Amino acid sequence: IEMGPYPVGVRTVTFEDPTRTTGGYEGPRQLVCEIWYPATDEARDAVESYVLHEYLPPDLQEQIPAEALGTFNTQALRDAEPRFGRGPFPLIMFSHGKGGIRAQSTFFTVPLASHGYIVVSMDHEGDTIIDLLRTGEVDMNTTVDSFIDRPLDIIFLLDEVIYWDDPLAELIDVARIGIAGHSFGALTSLRTAVMDSRIKAVVAHTPPGVGTVNLALEAPVSTL
Repeated sequence: IEMGPYPVGVRTVTFEDPTRTTGGYEGPRQLVCEIWYPATDEARDAVESYVLHEYLPPDLQEQIPAEALGTFNTQALRDAEPRFGRGPFPLIMFSHGKGGIRAQSTFFTVPLASHGYIVVSMDHEGDTIIDLLRTGEVDMNTTVDSFIDRPLDIIFLLDEVIYWDDPLAELIDVARIGIAGHSFGALTSLRTAVMDSRIKAVVAHTPPGVGTVNLALEAPVSTL
């Protein structure tokens, strides 16, 4: 996607769901989010580097060399001033693939923000690259848990972001909300859109078969 007219800012924000927990983790469920948004001109031509090794907890940092995961750059400025006076801007929720990470698809999320969207991408706790590296394999039990938890993450975050006590929330157009995701995130996107009528558009990147998507939903995805 080509970059649009707006410079892009990025923030990392952690939201906590006190009503849920994640197996293998202590305390309430934590949802660490990367939020990209149209920013002021100070962000133009800025570069934000993602060093993936820094995303790992200390025990994995000791086991895995930094060069094994690499670094990539994006056209964004961390904690840049939001572009007030324009908008409001549509809100896009993004769901990463299985064993992924919130910053996995910056080729998509950053250009979206540059075209006038606010993009929120979360780590689905229990189903990230950290969990995959720690176990060394795909665990079917945690996959089933994530099948249930991922849409609940999105629905919870919609409430949190829309009613967030932060100036950035003032830029969100609550009447224009969409969702996108890759692979397991595409599955999450389609299922969540059926479960939450606030979502008006879906872009599902390489989703699984419709039978899996429709499993245990009150209505099929064909009703979208």
